[in-house]
Amino acid sequence: MQESYNTNNPYKELFSETKKYIELQTKLFKLESVEKSGILLSTLIFLMLAVVFCAGLGFYLMFTLAYLLEPVMGLMWSFLVISGFYLLLIIILFLFKKKLIINPIIRFLSQLFLNENDTL
Repeated sequence: MQESYNTNNPYKELFSETKKYIELQTKLFKLESVEKSGILLSTLIFLMLAVVFCAGLGFYLMFTLAYLLEPVMGLMWSFLVISGFYLLLIIILFLFKKKLIINPIIRFLSQLFLNENDTL
């Protein structure tokens, strides 16, 4: 592709090339933002589905465990032990929320949106 340059008015040519460059950078920004938003949205949907399915699985497993422990300690005490286990998990999650929740989310978002290979 051969381009002819107008040597009569270099400012007009510079303006035209600058305008093309800005339009291309705008299109590139839009494409990259759509791609990264799609990755973020699909990751969020996957995590939500995984949490829902794991919660359902955990719910049925804990009922199974409660009924397995019933002959040993009684049904009421087995449900109490399982509730204590969940309370312990909540306390651990609360104490280590920065390490277990906040830092991985920040790391994922920074890797997604602040890629070092991107140029301005």
